[in-house]
Amino acid sequence: MMDKVVKTSRIALVPLLIKDIICFVIIVGVFWLFRDLLRYASNKIVLYEGHIEGKVGLIKTKKLNSPLDKVQSVSVSSGLFGKIFGYGTITITTAASSIAFDGIAGANKLNLLINEQIEKASEAKMMKQAELMAKAFNK
Repeated sequence: MMDKVVKTSRIALVPLLIKDIICFVIIVGVFWLFRDLLRYASNKIVLYEGHIEGKVGLIKTKKLNSPLDKVQSVSVSSGLFGKIFGYGTITITTAASSIAFDGIAGANKLNLLINEQIEKASEAKMMKQAELMAKAFNK
């Protein structure tokens, strides 16, 4: 003779799902943190008085090393979070290439500095050419 089943119980589903969702969020968060730290370590832009250098990427890298008089354009774009936290994407275009530097802190200020240095380099080049022309005429 079989006994009558009074009640069948299972593991509570909601606590399991909550635990799984929390673990998933933590794991994804750790991967995002690792990815962002790698991006931080592998992306850089340096502005000098006469030229600009930059590097993007860790495995697939793009490098920029250009005199400022060869820079054709500099543009800045930023989304909502970029405007709130003060960062953006700077795209530098030369005759040879165009490179976008994502997540640059103070992107608008850097854009102004780059344009100022380009103007100074252009003025210095014109002054040097004027001096050479004056020497040529005085001979």
